[in-house]
Amino acid sequence: MPFEPGQSGNPAGRKAGQPNRLTMAARAQIAAGADPVGFLQRVMDGTVVSNDDGETVAPTLDQRIRAAMMLANKLVPDAKDGPVCFKIGQIDGPGAALAAMGAVTGMMAAGELTPGEAGAVIGVISQYAKTYELTELERRITELEARR
Repeated sequence: MPFEPGQSGNPAGRKAGQPNRLTMAARAQIAAGADPVGFLQRVMDGTVVSNDDGETVAPTLDQRIRAAMMLANKLVPDAKDGPVCFKIGQIDGPGAALAAMGAVTGMMAAGELTPGEAGAVIGVISQYAKTYELTELERRITELEARR
């Protein structure tokens, strides 16, 4: 008997929060001491896997692609921050901080720094300038109080 248009064989659908069969099989194999990387390789290759009940599950193409992406991310993770080396001179006040920020912005515009690197360096320069200003204010207040 064919289904009505727009109605599946399971109108109620899968219960909320219940993982799919491949996820359950993966959890069972990892809990049993299986190698997660080996499991991802088998899923990526399209190898049929079995769950706790002995039921076999064939990974879909989408699951195979996601397994390949997960495996690639585990083996070669995204690059993290690295050192940024360049000269901007000594920052000894707000004017020097402004000049340094201009130099960093120019390096970013020239393609020598990525926007992320430039933003991080400008953040450091900004914090340094704020600390310098607070130190200078403290020095002046102390000097004024000493004159009283």
